[in-house]
Amino acid sequence: MAIVSIHDLKVYGYHGCLPEEAVIGTLFKFDIDVETDFSQAYETDDLKHAVDYVEIVRIVKEQMVIRNNLIETVVKRVLDKIRERYPRAGKITVKLYKMNPPAKGDLESVSVMVEG
Repeated sequence: MAIVSIHDLKVYGYHGCLPEEAVIGTLFKFDIDVETDFSQAYETDDLKHAVDYVEIVRIVKEQMVIRNNLIETVVKRVLDKIRERYPRAGKITVKLYKMNPPAKGDLESVSVMVEG
């Protein structure tokens, strides 16, 4: 097994429970790991036998336009769509950071991580 990793994928979104979050939005960041068997990709040097990080970025951007109150909902939906696209993958880990959350305090981000 090998791992395809995407780090610090930045996407603007409008998720949150406060009404102003639906209007103003904020920056979100993703870290994603997809375990997969690379043996066929090594042998063929063909993208169709690999996990395509461009496709994963497309999935994330597509899911980020669907507004939700909870980032837990967003991160699970992203995981499910990656699993749907790559059903033979091993463990998939998706970590979503909400940058500058509207909390009282000096807080850079909050995050939610799911594995499946």
